[in-house]
Amino acid sequence: MTGDKSRQARFGKVLRNVRLEEEVSSFMNRFAEDNNLYVFEVYDQAVSTFLSSQKGHHPTLRVSPRSAPHCGFWIKESTLKKAEAFAQNLDCPTNRLLYTAIWTWYENKGLQKN
Repeated sequence: MTGDKSRQARFGKVLRNVRLEEEVSSFMNRFAEDNNLYVFEVYDQAVSTFLSSQKGHHPTLRVSPRSAPHCGFWIKESTLKKAEAFAQNLDCPTNRLLYTAIWTWYENKGLQKN
C-alpha cells in the first residue's frame, strides 16, 4: 500500500521511522497486546507522556544506536506536531526526541517489570 496522504489525514496518524533496539520495540508490541491496545496507541502514549513531563525542563536527550534496526510506528499527527515543536525549541532532530521519549517510557514501564 502506498503512503496515501488522504488516508493518513482521515485516520489522523502519520508513520515515523526511528532506530530502536529490538528489545524496546518488542516490549512496545507486547505491552499493546497485554493491555488490549493498538501498537500506535502505545507509541503515542509514550511520546505524549514524555512531552507532558518535560514542560519547563530541558531533558537529557538520548541518541539511538546506529546498529539498531529502523522501527516504523504510527503516531497521532497532533502528538507529532507537539514533538516537532518541542524538538525545534531544543534545537534537536525530531527523531532524537521521539527516541528519547520511547526509551524513557520503556525505562519506566518495561524495566520495572524485570
